[in-house]
Amino acid sequence: MRDRVVLADVEWAVADRLLGHTRTRRTMASTPTPGENSRRAAARARRILDQDVARVEARVRVLEDYAATVRAAEMERYDRRAAERLDALAVETGVDHEQQDEALSALVQAQELALRVASLTDELLGSGQPDGPEPPEPPEKGR
Repeated sequence: MRDRVVLADVEWAVADRLLGHTRTRRTMASTPTPGENSRRAAARARRILDQDVARVEARVRVLEDYAATVRAAEMERYDRRAAERLDALAVETGVDHEQQDEALSALVQAQELALRVASLTDELLGSGQPDGPEPPEPPEKGR
């Protein structure tokens, strides 16, 4: 709030001084300088006006520097917020992948175990171990 009040006051003062400079220049240009006294007075007036213009220019430079500093600070704050948001998205995305990777890995491990169990079962069956009752022999023909 203080910035708005102070800046508005300074901006208004600068604008008012520039208007005053314009009026002073017009008056000086329209005032005749017929003799030595008036020429010396005109030179003093120009010197004082130039000094005042320099002070106003210095204030404008301070305002420009202040504005640049504020812009840089706002950009830094905006950049930090954007970086925080992007970092959060990266973490969010990475966590999602980690969970999916873990689930997929567990599924692959379960499949590998199932294949090993099936392989062991096949080995046991191939070694002559019965896997259940033998089917009855078909009846002979003609009896």
